[in-house]
Amino acid sequence: HNAVRLEDLVTLGDEALLTSSVSFSPAVHMLVCQYAAGSIWLAHQDEGDLRELTDEKINQPEYVLITRPQWRVLIQTLTHAQYQFLRSLQQGHSFEETFERMEQLELPVDFSSDLPMWLALGLWTSMRPTA
Repeated sequence: HNAVRLEDLVTLGDEALLTSSVSFSPAVHMLVCQYAAGSIWLAHQDEGDLRELTDEKINQPEYVLITRPQWRVLIQTLTHAQYQFLRSLQQGHSFEETFERMEQLELPVDFSSDLPMWLALGLWTSMRPTA
């Protein structure tokens, strides 16, 4: 599957982007974990730091994004807001509907920071205008 790229969004334009929904890559999965499963996994990787795994951190619920943009599995922890944003898109809502939902939930979204990361991870395979 070809991932949606920044160039695709620029070509689409702001108005069409807002009214679009996305298809998620089959290599993307999100988890809601009772414990800090993503942080535990990350701490055990080459670049990880086991010292960050305090009892308090381990016992915190965590949102985890699992991707496989090519052959390597990548794990990333998400904030509650990031999880809710991606979950809304995954449920078929447009970007505009998703932004409205986030406002209703009073969850701050830093879309300009998150978008490049999500594009690099290849989360979406296509965009569909809904209007």
